[in-house]
Amino acid sequence: MRLSYWILSAVIICTVISCTSNTHKNNDSVGKYDLKYARGFSVEIHEEYKLIKVRDPWDTIRTLYQYVLIDRDKPVPSGLPEGTLVKVPLQTVVAFSTIQCSMLQEIGEQGRITGVCQAQYIDIPYIRKQLTSGKIIDLGSMHKPDIEKLIDLTPAALVVSAMETGLGYLDKLNIPVIATTDYMEDTALGRAEWIRFHALFYQKEDYADSLFSETERRYNAIKDMVKDIPQKPSVFNDLKYGKTWRIAGGKSYLANMIRDAGGDYIWSDDSTTGYIRLSAEVILDKAESADIWLLKYNRSEDFTYNRLKGEDRIYSEFDSFRKKNIWGCNTDRIHYFEDLPIHPDRILKDMAAIFHPYLFPDTQLNYFKQLTE
Repeated sequence: MRLSYWILSAVIICTVISCTSNTHKNNDSVGKYDLKYARGFSVEIHEEYKLIKVRDPWDTIRTLYQYVLIDRDKPVPSGLPEGTLVKVPLQTVVAFSTIQCSMLQEIGEQGRITGVCQAQYIDIPYIRKQLTSGKIIDLGSMHKPDIEKLIDLTPAALVVSAMETGLGYLDKLNIPVIATTDYMEDTALGRAEWIRFHALFYQKEDYADSLFSETERRYNAIKDMVKDIPQKPSVFNDLKYGKTWRIAGGKSYLANMIRDAGGDYIWSDDSTTGYIRLSAEVILDKAESADIWLLKYNRSEDFTYNRLKGEDRIYSEFDSFRKKNIWGCNTDRIHYFEDLPIHPDRILKDMAAIFHPYLFPDTQLNYFKQLTE
């Protein structure tokens, strides 16, 4: 009888412990933040914190950065996982490029920015005004910022683009570094979905979700219009810088955008997700007969065919030059780089209208225009 009593007691205790353990686990792990296109980060939602993991795009089995987000108005919970602790919403940040500034402006958090790098390349009116008034500090180059000014700002976080070579000099400042790898996504919508990553640091998830859903809807509507067209023009992009030509890899988001716009990208057989550098001779050999040439440049004056030929005579040897089918985007005055990571649908519409003008007869191009003589 006594033995039966102890066996029954043991069963009850084990059951209670098991139920308590399972209850704690269920309460702690609430769920995941579902992502549709982005592959570079993941989010786990827990009762007292959110865990964000940024995948290493150069070694995909490795986590590059891990962030633990907690509510700044509540006590720090116990038993948190490893990672950079970030109290949200962030109060002040330093943005290292125009892309980060654009992302924050899109979710209405540009007022958090107190310092920027690469100020000469930022053409966002709010940022320019704050730089002029001294409310935003120019910290110089993103590769070698003014550390003394940076420390004086005491920002809650630094928002940067991760690099394969690492960010060691920033890690020594004891300031949370929020690093993104959006530019390594292989689809435009994957890159655009990183707006949801940024929103997590300002507790604006719902707002960012609604913005992204609208971008997705417009992008896919254009993609669906051209997907079944049998005749797709062959396309290549950009210019020679120095001795080499920096061209989008065949599996990059830009290459996929050209496909989504109904174009046949010349380097579609390449497996690179980033950019590749090739000699002008190699480019000419493969792209000489391409139908359309899309180029981006930063000049005080718009490119013409004569100016293009004046820069390098090899440009005049492409069929697209001879047939006057080059379309240029002057980023000195067009917000291409600011809009691409957030509104790829707008740029996709330009591309689709260039490739298949009969499908978009009333479309006014906002980024590219055909070169003149």
